[in-house]
Amino acid sequence: MENLDFNITEIVRIVERPNSKGWHIENMCYNEEYVMVIVLNGETEYTIHDRKYIARKNDFMIFSPKIVRSGKTSPLNPWSFISIIFRMDMNEEAKTFFNKSIFIRHDANDMMRKLFLAASKAWTGKDSLYQVNCRILASQILYKAVLAEMPYHKVPHIKKLEKARLEIQDHFRENISVEALADSIDMSVS
Repeated sequence: MENLDFNITEIVRIVERPNSKGWHIENMCYNEEYVMVIVLNGETEYTIHDRKYIARKNDFMIFSPKIVRSGKTSPLNPWSFISIIFRMDMNEEAKTFFNKSIFIRHDANDMMRKLFLAASKAWTGKDSLYQVNCRILASQILYKAVLAEMPYHKVPHIKKLEKARLEIQDHFRENISVEALADSIDMSVS
């Protein structure tokens, strides 16, 4: 996975859907587009090749092109979600990673959720350069998904260390003590 390379060439659309008790799709399929989805709340069930997949709050999914799927929300816990439909170019290693019928990452981190929300806001706002902004945000989401699957990211406390990195990045102009940083990620200074 070290040579994996991809480039999002087009965002077709971004949809943010609130809780919908009656949401369902039958035999949905895109010929060229990928779809990535984050579950904001609730629960849904997808069926692909007679196999059922359950997705819950903070789960992240990627559907490859030409994959026929059906889905329905839980009537007791209807889901809300953001989906990004896009096209991309990639090398052979990326095709191996992305061209599974479905990729599911359970419990996506807060940063992924924020990136999806920012992409949705940029898409609906349609400010200048919104398409560029949406491609950048979608690329960051995919980058985080790939990174999370790499072996060195499966080390203990990686989520806390990533949170610390983001904290430093978000407040780089401020003087943050090591103690305050450690406290913000529930770790000791040592």
